[in-house]
Amino acid sequence: MTKEIIICSAIRIEDKVWKGHRHGHALRAMLDEMQWDHTQHEITGMKKEQGFVTNLNRYVSREEGLILQKAAGIESVAPGGYRGDMLFSEDLY
Repeated sequence: MTKEIIICSAIRIEDKVWKGHRHGHALRAMLDEMQWDHTQHEITGMKKEQGFVTNLNRYVSREEGLILQKAAGIESVAPGGYRGDMLFSEDLY
């Protein structure tokens, strides 16, 4: 059985997910596709979530991402290791 692990950062609005190396890359891809600036995005009232995509192509929250990484025995590459109860893209690479 394949362990589920995080493969990249992601931004989600409703059912649409944008992926990137870091959350900033995913955000830029989202803004480029939607041709919106950050201010216009906030005015729409659409909730933007930051999370991750797994090797099973599933979007997960920062909290679930950390749980998956720890369950797979993957250590953070960030100086000082994992921080708190959330995963950050700096923990991946």
